Amino acid sequence: MTDTKTLTTTTGAPVPDNRNSWTAGERGPILLSEYQFIEKLAHQNRERIPDDGKRQRLFSNIAAAMGGIPKEIEDRQLVHFDHVRPIYGNGVRRALAAASGAERPAISLMQETPQQAAE
Repeated sequence: MTDTKTLTTTTGAPVPDNRNSWTAGERGPILLSEYQFIEKLAHQNRERIPDDGKRQRLFSNIAAAMGGIPKEIEDRQLVHFDHVRPIYGNGVRRALAAASGAERPAISLMQETPQQAAE
């Protein structure tokens, strides 16, 4: 009896070949039927949460890149950051404020419903 480990998918099915994939042509894209390979890539595609120093450097770099853009575009981009993760929107907002010396309040580009406008 051999004591070798069998590579399996997340559902427990054995994977016969972990190193080769079917492609569309000699240099074409990998086929979607290669679910084992796609599953393998999915395990590598996880978000890494940066430490505070790296996060602050990211915010500063974004603020520097956003320097000189029109206010409307800046506001829209900040809303996008807020949707991704509020801490990112706030961090970029603080970095922009530090770069320009002015406070930037949180904004929303969502339109009010008639019911909200009446209140």
